[in-house]
Amino acid sequence: MPFKFLGSMQKFEAARSVKAILGKGQAQAIPAKDLGKMLGINERAVRLAIRDLISIGCPVASSVNEPAGFFIAITREECEMYKAQLHARLREIYYRWRDFKAAYEGSVEHNIQLPLVVR
Repeated sequence: MPFKFLGSMQKFEAARSVKAILGKGQAQAIPAKDLGKMLGINERAVRLAIRDLISIGCPVASSVNEPAGFFIAITREECEMYKAQLHARLREIYYRWRDFKAAYEGSVEHNIQLPLVVR
């Protein structure tokens, strides 16, 4: 069952279960796919549970470097690394938004029909 359709009690249980499994420190990072398999939920549900944990004050971080995955940050360095990672993602999203906005406005204002690219 997709996570967004879970009731509030089920969401709480999913977040509680994820927190119980998460390792402390980056050395104990666990990929979302593995967390999902351990709990019988999909990766999207894992990510939403992690978002819920962060929103209630649990410092869940992630790393794309080995060992990659989610973990409870326990050092200032881990927290700073994750904050820097999030900041870089924000910049990427902003640039994509800005460029898309310009492309969209340019194509709509001049009634340009964009070609369909099939891969």
